[in-house]
Amino acid sequence: MTDLKKAYLEGTLIPFIGSGLSVPFGAPTWSVLAEKLIDECVNDNDSKNYFKNVILKKENDCIKVLDLIVKGNHLTQNMLNQKIKQIIETSINKKVDKNKHNYFDLAELMCACTLTTNYDSLYYFQLQKVCPSEAKIPQDFGKLMSNTQNFTKSDEIKVFNLHGMLEDETTLVTTSDTYINLYENETYKARLNTLFSNNTFLFLGFSFNDIYLKNYVAKYLKINNGIHYILLPETDKEKASELISLGLKTIYYKDAKGHAEGIREVLLDLKSSKKKS
Repeated sequence: MTDLKKAYLEGTLIPFIGSGLSVPFGAPTWSVLAEKLIDECVNDNDSKNYFKNVILKKENDCIKVLDLIVKGNHLTQNMLNQKIKQIIETSINKKVDKNKHNYFDLAELMCACTLTTNYDSLYYFQLQKVCPSEAKIPQDFGKLMSNTQNFTKSDEIKVFNLHGMLEDETTLVTTSDTYINLYENETYKARLNTLFSNNTFLFLGFSFNDIYLKNYVAKYLKINNGIHYILLPETDKEKASELISLGLKTIYYKDAKGHAEGIREVLLDLKSSKKKS
């Protein structure tokens, strides 16, 4: 935690939020989302059984399910994105006690820049409660015009959605084609490279079952050779060797009382380092 605390005190810590942190609000995980799409959009039972029992359960490949839904003419890309938006928005309950999630704890760190692969704006809603005057409306990272070198050097607190936002479903990155189009974009790659090379990332709510995201993150970590961290429950230590091979340092939290409580302990310890300095 020493290097992580140092980055926090120096203002170069960037929280990187995955879908796990939105789950307490009712947001579906990728596997739940994929299964709902299969049930609602795939009509023939043979395809439905293959998608669920082979691709989801055996291969654990949610993106492949979405690819096949589009390529099998069950839905167009636009229709798929609209359906995903509908499922997420109808699942989310914003009125969740702050002790049952970690967005409020994260907001209290007041990090100048936060990235998320989530489509929702749940973290921003908590930022508004903690620092309403500094919190800036979330932006789609793919549409930025700013210089990323200044992201952590500002009095504003910014949130960037890497894979699009629910407010505009056309921006959602949901299939392999949309992933490739985004991550092979030279401007997008340059922006991410700048952030990885100049800052310390703390990954929260990630399992890295998403093969595309995992591969792209591995590339950026290899190129930049920086020190970056991921929070994992202590009951998931089997995952450590895989993530270490990616180039991430693992910080374990105690999850006996639940994920939210365990993550909160780590974030409070991080926050306390500013009081001691």
